[in-house]
Amino acid sequence: MDREEGKRDEELRTLVSLLSFEVDQPIQVLELGAGHGLLTRLVLERFPLAHVLALDLNPAMIAEGRQRLAAFGPRIDYRPWDLAEPGWPASADGPFDATISSLALHHLVRERKSELARQIFQRLRPGGFFLNLDYVGASSDRLATRYEHARQQPGDGHGGSQHGDPLEPQLDDLRSAGFTDVEVFWKRTRLTLLGGTRPD
Repeated sequence: MDREEGKRDEELRTLVSLLSFEVDQPIQVLELGAGHGLLTRLVLERFPLAHVLALDLNPAMIAEGRQRLAAFGPRIDYRPWDLAEPGWPASADGPFDATISSLALHHLVRERKSELARQIFQRLRPGGFFLNLDYVGASSDRLATRYEHARQQPGDGHGGSQHGDPLEPQLDDLRSAGFTDVEVFWKRTRLTLLGGTRPD
């Protein structure tokens, strides 16, 4: 992940830039699959009064994240949770101004992604945002072949795993959950930044 940090700088900063809050607003942010905190750090640096509740399954990642982000003190709160499990952690009821995720949801099965979209929507404040940077699957075998070819080219860092649902069903999940302004904000081959807003 450290090796990928430079490669991911553009897309992570694009995600953070779409959190259109005032810089001094004391926002509450939920991060799903926070890992060791690359995205978390950018949020905390941009919004000095923000608090991030960071959920992750991997104990080693949580320990590393806590160490790397220790300077932010109580503004970062790591807690363990398996995104693939049904239900929702009691410690993350919100409400949140934004829910964000980076490279954490593509491995989930179709039904779980749909459920997760509804759960996120219910825990956002009116006007809150959901932003997800992740790999999407190809919508056809021909496109999958082209993506695989691109992934094998020297210097390409955006091919990613071949797993993941195509883009359109994921956008449909957000609309069905109640999100508006559902959009693809950034895309490079299969790596995609998508999201939506809970209406006011």
